[in-house]
Amino acid sequence: MLAASLAAGSLFGCKKGGEEETSVATAATTAVTTAPVTSEENATGAEPGTPQESTEDPTVVSESLDVQKYFEERAEVISITPVKDSKNTLSEKDVVNELRERGFSDCSIMTCYSVDGSFIEAAEVSSGSSETHPIYDIYYVTSKNELWVITVIDGLFFAYPSSYNLEHMDKVPVEFSETRQIASYDSSTNSIYLTIPKETVLDVRVIDKIDAKTLESINLEEVADETK
Repeated sequence: MLAASLAAGSLFGCKKGGEEETSVATAATTAVTTAPVTSEENATGAEPGTPQESTEDPTVVSESLDVQKYFEERAEVISITPVKDSKNTLSEKDVVNELRERGFSDCSIMTCYSVDGSFIEAAEVSSGSSETHPIYDIYYVTSKNELWVITVIDGLFFAYPSSYNLEHMDKVPVEFSETRQIASYDSSTNSIYLTIPKETVLDVRVIDKIDAKTLESINLEEVADETK
C-alpha cells in the first residue's frame, strides 16, 4: 500500500535535527509550518511575504524561531499546553483502537517523539503498548488514489489532503478537522498549541468525523472550486 511505503517524516517532523534545529509538528504541514530558515531570513519564516517552497522537511525550523510569535502572526492562539500537563494525550494502544474504529485498520500508525519531547527514530506503534506520544501520523490512500495524512495531537484528529494541496499550491492549503481549532506540537518546548488559523493561512473545513468513510465521500474537485 502506498501509505505504508512512504517514509515517515516526509510530511511531518520525523527527522532528527542538528544542534541548531528544533521542530514544530502540526496537522497543517504546509500552512502553519515553515521550511528551514537561515540567519539571513526573517525569523518567522515564510510570512510576511510569499511562502517558501522547499523539498526539505517542512516542519524543521531554525532554533532562533520564536514559536509563540510565529503562531500569533498566523493564527489566534487559543491555548498553549505543556504535554506533561495534558489530560488528552493518547497511548499507542488507545490511538490504534480509535483509528481502527474510524476505518483506518489497514494503515500503519507512526510516531517520532516521546512524551518528554525527545526525538525518536520513526516507528510503528503497538496495539499492546500503553506508552504515550504527543503526535501520531498515518498515511491513507482513498479508492480514488488520493493521499491523506491523518494526524492525532492531544486526542484531536485532523485530515490533510496531501496530494490535493500539492496539486493546488496556488491556493490556500486545506485542512479537515472536527473543530475550527487546529492543534500543533512544538518539540522545543514540548507543548501543544491550539489555534484558529487565519483564513489566508489555512482553509479549515469542519466535518463531523475524521474517518475513512467520510474521506472517501469528499469530492476534492469541488473543494478546489470553492477554495481561494
